[in-house]
Amino acid sequence: KYPQRALDRNQAGNVRVAVVVDRDGNLISSNIIESSRYELLNKEALEAIKRSAPFPKLPEAISGTRFEFSVPMRWALP
Repeated sequence: KYPQRALDRNQAGNVRVAVVVDRDGNLISSNIIESSRYELLNKEALEAIKRSAPFPKLPEAISGTRFEFSVPMRWALP
């Protein structure tokens, strides 16, 4: 969700978050790899990832004990 304070301040931007999950879909870590210039948007991006956990279990076709991916988030004013 768009942070209300960011909306009130006309703040928009893009954030990319690196995410690591285990085979069961549990969140191991999340870190910002490309930040917006607004801390409110960066913080909400990380919170959105945390709220999305747990993720689906990894399919057998994916090997390894964990899976790493990135999530681009675009905060655009309405």
